[in-house]
Amino acid sequence: MESKLKQVIMHNDINEIGEGAFQNTSIKHVIIPPQVKDIKAYTFVECKDLKQVTFEGDLVEEVGEYAFKESGITKIDIPSRVKVIKARTFAECKDLTQVTFDEDSVADIGESAFRN
Repeated sequence: MESKLKQVIMHNDINEIGEGAFQNTSIKHVIIPPQVKDIKAYTFVECKDLKQVTFEGDLVEEVGEYAFKESGITKIDIPSRVKVIKARTFAECKDLTQVTFDEDSVADIGESAFRN
């Protein structure tokens, strides 16, 4: 059953978004606070209404497995400090048409990370 949660305002002191934190919710837009360094696995999986992800800072270093799988995002600008994009992070994001990242900083893109 899909959650009716549509909006979340996260405190700027958050440095990690936990595994499955917003899984299968109706969130439409998420703003990743500037102090976040790690987005864990399954964080926004199956968030079909999620269209926009905004990173307020550039401290994120790792995006976990399945973090945005089956979400509705249309584009993503991955912060320059991200070193690892885990397996299937953006898999089955049918509306995803644009991905931007710093090719000099991303050292590892996991299996089927962008599989559609």
